[in-house]
Parts: sequence; C-alpha cells; structure tokens
Amino acid sequence: MYAAGLMSGTSCDGMSGTLIRLSAAHSRPSLLTVAHAAYAPTDRRLLLDLASGGPSGASVFARAGEIVARASITCVRALLRKARIPARRVAVIGAHGHTLYHGPHDPAGPVTFQAGNLSRIAEETGVTVVGDFRPRDVAAGGEGAPLAPWAHWRLLTSPREPRLILNLGGIANVTWLPAGARSQDVVAFDTGPANMILDLLAARATRGRRTCDRGGRMAARGRVHPRVLARLLAHPYFRRRPPKSTGREEFGARLLPAFRGLDAADALATATVFTARSVEAQIGRWLPAGSRRATVYVGGGGARNPVLMRALAGVLAPRRVQRVGDLGWPEQALEPVCFALLAIARLKGLPNVLPRVTGARRAVCAGVLVPAR
Repeated sequence: MYAAGLMSGTSCDGMSGTLIRLSAAHSRPSLLTVAHAAYAPTDRRLLLDLASGGPSGASVFARAGEIVARASITCVRALLRKARIPARRVAVIGAHGHTLYHGPHDPAGPVTFQAGNLSRIAEETGVTVVGDFRPRDVAAGGEGAPLAPWAHWRLLTSPREPRLILNLGGIANVTWLPAGARSQDVVAFDTGPANMILDLLAARATRGRRTCDRGGRMAARGRVHPRVLARLLAHPYFRRRPPKSTGREEFGARLLPAFRGLDAADALATATVFTARSVEAQIGRWLPAGSRRATVYVGGGGARNPVLMRALAGVLAPRRVQRVGDLGWPEQALEPVCFALLAIARLKGLPNVLPRVTGARRAVCAGVLVPAR
C-alpha cells in the first residue's frame, strides 16, 4: 500500500508532503520521498490574516480552501514524480489542511476549522482523500489536538528506550512514550510556542523581507531580557492541565506587545529561550517522573534552528536531545507521515485518536473520506 501525507503547519510556510509504503498490516512504513510546495506571498498573507482573526467574508474563507488545495495538489504531483509511482497505485492521501481557527474552549462552544478543499484534491489527483480530522474528535468532547501522538505511538515506540517526541512547528507539542508503551500509557499535549512567535518577530524586524530567523542568526546576536521572559512564562496556558492544545489564538500576534522596546536581536533571543523554557516547564509539570530518563527526539522546522536546539539541550539536561532524523525520519517528514497513517486507519475504519490525549469521551475514527474519481 502506498499513501501520501500532507501537512500545512501554523508557521504557514507551505505544504509539506511525504509518500510512504506499507508492505504488511503491522510493518514499519518505508519513507519513499518528501516534497514541499511553498505558498505564494499573497496566498501566505491571506492565510495568515484569516488565522490571525482579521475580519473577512465567506468568499475569502472559500478562497483559502482553494489555496490550500492547490498547494496540496502540487505537493502530491511532486511526490509521485519523484517516486515514479502513478496515482492509481496510491491508496489514500491524508490531508491535514491548514488551521485557520482552533477554539476547543471557545465561549460559544468548541470549534476547529481547517481550510482545504478535499474534493478538489481528489478530483485533480485521482486519489482518495481523507481530511478534516479534528472536528470528529471535538464532536466527541475532545480538544481535536494533538492528533500525531497516535501515529507517534504506532511508529516510534521502542521496546527498551523511553522517548519524548518533541515537534517544533509553529506550536510545540510533546509525546511521552515509555518503553514498550501501550496506547493508554501515552501522554501528549501542546506545550506552547515554538516557531510562530520567532517568525512574527523576524518578519517585523525585516519589514516582511524575511519570514523566519533562518538558522537563529539574529537570535544568536541578542541577549535575553529576564523581566520580559518572566512575564511571558506567566501565560495562563501553562497552568492549564492536559488534555490541552493551543494555537495562533494564544501564541500569535497577541504576544508581540510583550517585546515592545527590545531590538530585534534581543527580542528573538528572548523568544527563543521562552520556547525552550516553556517546553522544559511543561514537561516537568505534567509528565511522569519516568520521562526524566527519556531521550528527546526533536522534529519540525525548529529542529533546524541551532540556537533553539542549544537552548533546549541546556534546559532539558541531563536528558539527551537528538533529532527525529536519528530515528530515520527527516525533521519535516514526521508530521506528514503521521497524517498518512491516520488516513490509512480511516480507510480501514479503525480508531485513530487517543482519547486520553485529546480528552474525548471515546476513541473515534476521525477524518472525512472523499473517494477518488
């Protein structure tokens, strides 16, 4: 079985995709190839404006769905071209879409919304698509996130080594996998900020010329401001008990005023340590004592930021901090692979969410299925 996975993270840099092969029901999948389709600057601005809560009409939300679908189609075609596999041999595409609003604690009622026209993707690629994963878990009383821990458990549990899987996308999330973990042993939640605030500060400092602090170069020149850091670490999200998830609504542009008066390098240095310290504090507060002996495997775009990785290694010691690439999965590939596996489970009608992680009443089979033409 061949399956593709697609992920557009909260950093909004584009669509990341993977193509995997499964040779048996319980075998470890093989990663065949990866691809990335960047959003055009105007499309990225539209998605960021919507995700930041800017007022827009229904037509703009509809256009966002088409933008995400086009990037998905481009990514899938690139995967098939690189792997030299025809679309008819691919069983399913797992398409996460792009989150425009995630409000499991919205005062008007729990809600989450991911843009991406699934029908367009199925029609243009000729492959069955599974997407819109989060709403089913929300309907069952869950947070709708994080979803990847189910796949982390299936994919990365070791019989001997306790592991922490730390994903540094726009938001950071952690999955605790004790050695030989059963599904009920897994603990996972969003720890708080990661690349999102770093990207916003870099864009502000360069007046939009850069979308990120590549390699942490600006942060490396700055110094950390303890008072600003202390105010940031007092954010109420950190006191909330798991199950919990967060997004741009809490750790996006509304944090920027906290950095007022700092130059760009100092703001980025402080935000980098803020991410590392918040990860460490949340792991220490909410995970079992056994996690202190775990090896931390880091994925997502933040794993390519050496300044952030050094900060994490410092605060998480004596734990070893490594990249998920050391487990055979490139940093940017792990999340799309997870959604490919979620889609396969949906095809088979199997539960693909861990209710202990999301807080749902039961384990649901999440995802809307759109058959190929």
